[in-house]
Amino acid sequence: MRLVVAGASVRALAQSAAAAGAAVQAVDAFGDTDLRAVARWHPVPGGARWTPARAARAAAALEATHAAWVAGFENHPRALAALAAGRVLVGNTAATAQRVRDPRFLPAALRAAGLPALEVLDAPPPADGRWLRKPRRSGGGHGIVRWRPGMPQRPGDYLQREAAGLPGSFTFVADGARVHPIALSRMLVGDPAVGAHGFRYAGSVVGPAPLLGFDEPARLVAQLLASAEVVTRAGRLVGVNGLDFVAADGVAWPVELNPRPTAAMELVERATGWSVWVAHEAGSAGRLAAVPDVRLEDGALTGKAIVYARAAARAPDLEAGELAGQVADVPVPGSQVHRGAPVCTVFATASRLDACVAQLHARAAHVRDLLQFGSAPGYVPSLHRSPRHTSRPPARSSA
Repeated sequence: MRLVVAGASVRALAQSAAAAGAAVQAVDAFGDTDLRAVARWHPVPGGARWTPARAARAAAALEATHAAWVAGFENHPRALAALAAGRVLVGNTAATAQRVRDPRFLPAALRAAGLPALEVLDAPPPADGRWLRKPRRSGGGHGIVRWRPGMPQRPGDYLQREAAGLPGSFTFVADGARVHPIALSRMLVGDPAVGAHGFRYAGSVVGPAPLLGFDEPARLVAQLLASAEVVTRAGRLVGVNGLDFVAADGVAWPVELNPRPTAAMELVERATGWSVWVAHEAGSAGRLAAVPDVRLEDGALTGKAIVYARAAARAPDLEAGELAGQVADVPVPGSQVHRGAPVCTVFATASRLDACVAQLHARAAHVRDLLQFGSAPGYVPSLHRSPRHTSRPPARSSA
């Protein structure tokens, strides 16, 4: 298979596809060293800022029989349709993505099935609770703020009732009608220990549901599976997908549907060898029966955290020393990292959630110790990254 994978950061899916035997070409915003180790990387032409439309145009010039996409395309159906033109698409189509990314789709489908759903509004809300202002074209928690009376509502924003509880994600494979569960994960959001803030996605921890800190995990998983089945049938989802939620008292309140591979999925592959790419391709082709069960080891948690730069810096050599084997999305040594941009991803394993998160924090601190802060004064970020211009963008991947 000659495959082109496009998105803001494609390293994880490219690695999975390459391990399954695909010849991978990649169009993303980073061109990290571990991506280039498994795929031929292509920046958008001319040193321009990465956008889905420019990435689709760059991909159109490549020889590939198949195409796949990750975070960055779900809110841009025209670019997604252009990426898929003339190729076998592995994953959801532009029409499906446009349908299920409408903020009204998720609550309407769940409410019709009698499942918990959060109210969404276009107009300013009544003063009867807490609400979030969310951009329609965003992901990974970017641009989300708590609504305050008198706050201006920007074009393209909507309002979602805020739920109190613990953030998580439920990942699954679909074939347009049926669902095969992958895993439950605890999500790290706005974690200052890794340089995140607000509602920004900071990482995930995957493992057996009872170890993730949710109340009544069996009840929670049953509800999430039912919710995944409902949105799959209503949206005709295929391939691997993710349902983000906030949980309290054994009840999950879904907040976002991601019709694509999510950031947490590579943790399952890392922990068990279960192939995200094989599952994605099988679900997209209607071969759900070919997807093997995920068997997470009892008492084992696997986590990842995205390390964000707290100041302008130059990337160190991250693949040597104590980080060896525990780091991904590795920038070219010496490349510039803008304040607030992702530096890399770190991993950890432990038998308890607090221990896993503590390991992630320790590795994030080690990355920061290695950074050469202040080496890029006045640096203006660009989303293009090539051997001549090695800047890093202000966002990596969605949850």
